[in-house]
Amino acid sequence: MTEDDDIGSAQTMVTRTPEVRDSVSSIAESMPSVIAERYEVLGLLGVGGMGRVYRVRDRRLDEVVALKVLRRELADAPGVLDRFRQEVRLARRVTSPHVVRTFDLGEHGGDHFLTMELVDGQSLAQLLDAGPVSLDAALRIARAACAGIAAAHDAGVLHRDLKPDNILVARDGRIAITDFGIAHARTDPRATGEGFVGTPAYMAPEQLDTSATIGPAADLYALGAILFEMITERRPFPGTDPFAVALARLHRPPPDPRDYRDVPAPLAELVLRCLARDPAARPANAASLAALLDSIAATPAPAPAAMRPIVPAPNTSRAVAFLPLRATGDLVELADGLSEEIVDALTMTRELRIRPITAVRAVHLPDRDARETGKLLDVDVVVEGSMRRRGELVRISARAIGVTDGFQLWANHFDTAPSGLLDVGDQVAQAVARALTVEIDLPARIMPSATAVELYLEAKAKLRAQWYTGAAPVIPALEQARQLAPDHPGIVATLAMAVARAAFFTSDGGLPRARALAEQAIALAPNSGEAWFALGLAQLYANDVP
Repeated sequence: MTEDDDIGSAQTMVTRTPEVRDSVSSIAESMPSVIAERYEVLGLLGVGGMGRVYRVRDRRLDEVVALKVLRRELADAPGVLDRFRQEVRLARRVTSPHVVRTFDLGEHGGDHFLTMELVDGQSLAQLLDAGPVSLDAALRIARAACAGIAAAHDAGVLHRDLKPDNILVARDGRIAITDFGIAHARTDPRATGEGFVGTPAYMAPEQLDTSATIGPAADLYALGAILFEMITERRPFPGTDPFAVALARLHRPPPDPRDYRDVPAPLAELVLRCLARDPAARPANAASLAALLDSIAATPAPAPAAMRPIVPAPNTSRAVAFLPLRATGDLVELADGLSEEIVDALTMTRELRIRPITAVRAVHLPDRDARETGKLLDVDVVVEGSMRRRGELVRISARAIGVTDGFQLWANHFDTAPSGLLDVGDQVAQAVARALTVEIDLPARIMPSATAVELYLEAKAKLRAQWYTGAAPVIPALEQARQLAPDHPGIVATLAMAVARAAFFTSDGGLPRARALAEQAIALAPNSGEAWFALGLAQLYANDVP
């Protein structure tokens, strides 16, 4: 774990796991001065889906380490605490300078935690956010990651969730892999059949097949995806909808890195080998991949102690977090749904880096200062606002604040009838973007009635809240909204997701209808991420994945 790591951008996906939401454990909220009468808390390093990570001093050994606290509500969920213990057990099997050392597992006041080595540096994800890395740096990082994965495989451990967030770059140039939280022993029967596990952008195709045996080749696929991203500044299968991203690799071959950057042919061909759909077509093992990378490198790989610090080129893009709109009474769910619409609109430009609203909700507390939330999320700008009634109208107020200096960059309010809420959401997104000297080209919306808008936004918020417990209760409201606005792609796509999710929990035979609804939404809006996500969801649950 690095001192600069915020761990909040991870999209780790474990099917049938309770939703990670706003509540946090007692340790995470209160930040005690001492944990387990041994670890003196020096500061908060970051927040992620599994919990929080602190910088602490081990009083017994007088060493500064990282301490990860598991959210208490997750510890009560089936299998999660076992995976937490497993992270310690499996990570301690691996001995390599390219794997972060894990020390111990403990409990404090009902909260479970583990301690690990604190790496002075940043994650590869942060490095890539800061700007492009050189080809030489990309090769050095990839070769070191191969060495760490080779050591894990030699110890009989598969990582299964390699991604830039889990590769740490120390200030002295050392590269180390961390986060074995969903790893499995190669002989563990749980390596198949428990639902797919991993991060969609870096998952191997076989990880989508719940009946497939996951082997070392899955980690090599992830290494290939990471190398692709380092040398092209994009992911091989980009997108914001996790299921659509995961399914894309099953329908399309990976793009050639040479389409985006002038890279040596042997390197491009090796990356494509790593991204092959067939595990047997990938390099034989991590050591073999490292040897192939060595043969491509212009200079021999230096020893770890001699590695040069990797300094990114400057990047002018700005990271933004949109905080959920504040509201009271009957406007709470309406504001929640509109907040998601605004975030979706902001993500339609590559010139801004937008924190997912789920990550924002995990950090932002009602009484927490917006700038403090922005610092925890490691963003440049936070946007906060509110929704309240003014007679028959609804007023949306919002302002953008610089996290570093606290200056207000933009502020405005918008009064609208309920039927115009979606249009106002687009206006807010465009105004925020313009304040940051960015333009967003949003498609024209079909404006449904006020009743349809309220039903849609409230149902969208409820669907997120009920995602892990069954979505059947939101279906009637979406059906009613669809009757009022049968050609609104967002309503149709959200209904498709709800029907698919309900079928997943109840086996009610609704998957064919979910697919038909998703296909209708795609016909209405071919570029809608929501619509393609709904189709991927229906196909996945029906095991209709080519």
